[in-house]
Amino acid sequence: MVMLKIMLGIQKIKFGCHAIKTISILCLLLLVSCGDREPDASISSQPPQQESAMSQSSEQKAQTPIFITDYPRSYPLKLLKTGKFHGNEVQAKSGEQWLGLFSTAKGFELLPTKIAVHTVRDYVLDTDETKKTGKEIILDEKYSPVFLVKGSIPLKPGIVKTVFLGNAKFSPNSPPLSVALNHESRNTYQISVKERQNPETIYHALLVYSGKDSIFQEISSCCDDGSTALLWAGDLDRDGKLDLLIDISNHYHVSLLTLFLSSTNQNKLLEPVAQFKTTGC
Repeated sequence: MVMLKIMLGIQKIKFGCHAIKTISILCLLLLVSCGDREPDASISSQPPQQESAMSQSSEQKAQTPIFITDYPRSYPLKLLKTGKFHGNEVQAKSGEQWLGLFSTAKGFELLPTKIAVHTVRDYVLDTDETKKTGKEIILDEKYSPVFLVKGSIPLKPGIVKTVFLGNAKFSPNSPPLSVALNHESRNTYQISVKERQNPETIYHALLVYSGKDSIFQEISSCCDDGSTALLWAGDLDRDGKLDLLIDISNHYHVSLLTLFLSSTNQNKLLEPVAQFKTTGC
């Protein structure tokens, strides 16, 4: 009887050892199978090197340099509008031939035209009624020009593609303005007002951005009183790139019309080629 109990005990011990071994093997298999699972969908599957490269690309885009517009002392073109002005603001003479951008039945055309400069009374400065120091620019044309140009840049008469004509004013709260020469989004310019800082002060600046060229260009400081405005956009020199006419004045009392043509400088989008400055009362 005693021998039977001993034998039964030995068998239980053997069975227990066998069970432990079986459980250990099963756990090991489970661990191996867990190691072969695909990453969870909510976890990035990008290798560490690729993630690093992507981060660097985003940082480079955020750090795109902003190129500053250089305004020369003299310009290759003269710019003019019809109307009455203070005498010292008009340097043109009667009989000169200019090129005027006209809105005609055919569309917008750059056409040769002769101007007439008349001496008129300047009601701001000429307190003496007998004096006439002001000047008036008039044309003997059926249509009034958007603007007049004359100078050394070889602009040719003919149809000029125009995509904007108006008075789009900019202020610190203005939304970005998109201007495109055609329907391809890559050729769109974003014109916006951004806060900028230099060693002396914080100011607002008018910026033009081209996604195609990945270029930011600061046109000018702006918008303290809402005088800065886009007046015209098109392709005046017919090179397939946008040209702009902007009043870059930063004072309600002054108008500073500036004509920008598409730049041949790979670091810039636009070059100022003409200015016409006038003042109010």
